[in-house]
Amino acid sequence: MSLISFFQGGLGLGFALGLLLSSAWMDSAGASSPSPSPSPSISASPEPVKLTGAEVKSLLREFNRALHAELRALEHRQKFELKDLVSSQKARKYEWEAREREARRLFFAENEKGPARRAYIQDFLERRKTLHKMMKEEKRERTRTHEVRRKALREDQYVRSKEFQEFLNRGERPPERLWPQPGS
Repeated sequence: MSLISFFQGGLGLGFALGLLLSSAWMDSAGASSPSPSPSPSISASPEPVKLTGAEVKSLLREFNRALHAELRALEHRQKFELKDLVSSQKARKYEWEAREREARRLFFAENEKGPARRAYIQDFLERRKTLHKMMKEEKRERTRTHEVRRKALREDQYVRSKEFQEFLNRGERPPERLWPQPGS
């Protein structure tokens, strides 16, 4: 049996995998054999390590950058939400105008003289004005909601920043919960 046919039959792959795993197991078994080495002493009450001035400065700078990035990320998401709203409104307006155009064409085909047409056009203008007003209000409401979210984030960041600063003033490493969470 040639080496190529051995691997084509699928036997070589299993053999090679077994050989690889056994050599890895032998290496790890040799590495974990007991050897006399000093073990670190674990004290009952570990003292928190005081931060140096450079570490405090570095942590504070990194924290402020993370807060700024969190705010920029929120503003970026809100910008795209607003773009999506505008594009969906544009599509709705286009559909509305297409329906109105078809209805106007049918109405004008039935009513060939002036007074009914004038009344229809006045109603059409009023309906279009109402649609535009509704879309502006929808956009204004979304903008207000975004502003409320931004303000709430800024307030939350202010509180977290003060707490972060208190930990640094004591020379302690601030907990992870104060750092901005990715994707939030």
